[in-house]
Amino acid sequence: MNKKLLAIAIGAALGTAPMFASAGVKWYGHLSAEVASESVSGSGGNTMRGAKNGQLVQSGSDRFQDGTSVEDNKRGRLGVKVSEKVGNGLTAIAKFEWQVNTSQANIDDGDRNSFVGLKGSFGTVKAGSLKTPYKYMGGVKYDPFVTTNIEARRYGGMSQGKFGQNSFMTQAVGYVTPKMGGIKIWAVYSPNSIVGSKVVSKDTAGDYSLGAMYKKKNFEVFVASASRSTNPGRTEYDAVKIGGMYKVGMHKFKGQYEMIDDSSLGTDSDATQWFLGYEGKLGNNILVAQFGQGEYDGAAGQENQYYALGVIHKFSKKSRLFAGYGDTQVDNVNNVANASRDRSAFTVGMRIDF
Repeated sequence: MNKKLLAIAIGAALGTAPMFASAGVKWYGHLSAEVASESVSGSGGNTMRGAKNGQLVQSGSDRFQDGTSVEDNKRGRLGVKVSEKVGNGLTAIAKFEWQVNTSQANIDDGDRNSFVGLKGSFGTVKAGSLKTPYKYMGGVKYDPFVTTNIEARRYGGMSQGKFGQNSFMTQAVGYVTPKMGGIKIWAVYSPNSIVGSKVVSKDTAGDYSLGAMYKKKNFEVFVASASRSTNPGRTEYDAVKIGGMYKVGMHKFKGQYEMIDDSSLGTDSDATQWFLGYEGKLGNNILVAQFGQGEYDGAAGQENQYYALGVIHKFSKKSRLFAGYGDTQVDNVNNVANASRDRSAFTVGMRIDF
């Protein structure tokens, strides 16, 4: 009810209140800020990476620096959802989401989830900037510290980048099957080669991500893939991952294993990345422990290790505090023998959803 009132209020300000009230419009958002103390040591520079399109460790000095910072870390967002029953058991759906940086009071288009679509007994069809099964089967859904300074992606626990656990597939179409006895099949395809929101080339075999999951009340298993082809008959990037989750009482165990074949750096290279996570519920608190290890078979054989420990306190379904410590170690940085880097961070933050 509050979200409907918010939609009507915004619609009134825009002079479109009757349309907003009748079209099933809901506004939502996430606001978050954290204070983090980071430390980096070792040699070999800050650009610690693995595969180009699904890097094992975040490259760039902006993510690896000494000092204290107040950040949002891509959690902030503002969005609007629209749904309308159009007859014959069909529902028209739409969504647009903006990136919001809480710590800098900034808003931009970002590269987020936005689409129009149709839902019915056949499943759901969407077109726009879409979530991918590679990112959301396991992936970010398995990391309670996602979009924080100690998340698994970017810091060596999961592959990141456009075809890993980051970003969305723009200019794409997608299909998700209806419920089929616990089985879900999900496909997303872009006919062009896309980088961010820009079409690199229309003369391509396209980008895609596929996934299948079997889910019951206390467990799930899945397999997902992602692929990038810049020319017909030439695949530059292929990734496959398998994983699952098991719940028992107040405990939850999760894991996934990624296998990557990447030629986007100019040479054909393989990478592997595994992730293990644990959550223990204790009243309104969630105790979290997660670990990861990756290997990238470049000239020197880069290796990375990651772990994070922390706690999330939920005041309610919408408000939470979190605190934790994370560490990333990289050996043979940028495939330079004996070069190493170590990055650690302690962070405390708050997040409110609405």
